[in-house]
Amino acid sequence: MLRRWIAEGAAYEPHWAYLTPGRPDVPVLKNAAWPKNDIDEFEMVFRMQVAVPELADLSTEPASTFEKCGPESKKPGSYAANCILARRLAERGVRFVQLYHRGWDQHNNCPAGLKTQCYDTDQASAALLSDLKERGLLDDTLVV
Repeated sequence: MLRRWIAEGAAYEPHWAYLTPGRPDVPVLKNAAWPKNDIDEFEMVFRMQVAVPELADLSTEPASTFEKCGPESKKPGSYAANCILARRLAERGVRFVQLYHRGWDQHNNCPAGLKTQCYDTDQASAALLSDLKERGLLDDTLVV
């Protein structure tokens, strides 16, 4: 994705709003497609807000996607459903997506607790990676 972004016109350009305080010599990566004035910013925000309902509507996903992600993938807010949303965000060019799953701090009953956590995350994470690879998005994606 970074390579595509640079190919689309990103350039090092010192801009007062993006400089490190006290370090005017440190330029930042600024995309030529970024908003140039307030109206451009408002229009970009509007386009982003209008795109969310379509992005979050998983009813258009094929049944095979839900099968790959596991039984929890049809529950809104579940880790598996969020993996599908993460893939959809990456498809639309979102540059940073973070997936979070609660409850990994196990102190007692570790075998049962970890089994539950792995049930929630393993299949969906594997499906996300395979979806990204199938679509050629894994080439431009850093997964940590």
